Amino acid sequence: MKKLFIGILLSVFLAVWFLQRLEAIGFGVPELLARSWPIIPLWMGTNYFKMQSNRSKKTGLVLILFSGFWLILNLAILFTQDQTFVYIIAGMAFLFFWPVTVIMLFFHIIFSFMQKGEMVLSSVL
Repeated sequence: MKKLFIGILLSVFLAVWFLQRLEAIGFGVPELLARSWPIIPLWMGTNYFKMQSNRSKKTGLVLILFSGFWLILNLAILFTQDQTFVYIIAGMAFLFFWPVTVIMLFFHIIFSFMQKGEMVLSSVL
């Protein structure tokens, strides 16, 4: 699996280098490296998500969501000539991604107080 990943990564960098030399794209390998940093937390998030404990699964999900969003945004900056698509992605993040993330965090905090087997008492006014 590691050899396959390294081979794919080297192929992508080599293709970007050739396309930049042919002036088919406006960026090179250094820009691609600078914009593809979210791959590292995305990879870490998938490793955490594969673990058995619920805490590591939640950590993995958060890492996957945040790094996936930043990776999409960085790739949009690389591959678009104008900033319109970047504004659309940032607007969608403002309308959908961040509110959903805050709601998920709120429910996580609420449910983390209730452990398995814990009795919750409620009062009726």
